[in-house]
Amino acid sequence: MGHSQQKVCQQDSCQIMYMKERLTHFTKGSRSTIDYLHGIKSMVDELAIINAPLGDVDLVIHTLNALGVKYKEVSIALLPR
Repeated sequence: MGHSQQKVCQQDSCQIMYMKERLTHFTKGSRSTIDYLHGIKSMVDELAIINAPLGDVDLVIHTLNALGVKYKEVSIALLPR
């Protein structure tokens, strides 16, 4: 692999790590449910564009974990046992 290809790979890796970090810390907070879900979808779409798609199970886990205590019962009911 040439120097320029290594640099691109390093940039891609950094971008993937950055996007996954953003997704991990993204919470519903005071956003409406629709805005929260749009934010999650936007980040998941960005990961897919950079060839790092998020699996369905990971998507569900990230989405439910960040909803907060108000939605805890729903989260518990939907998570695999």
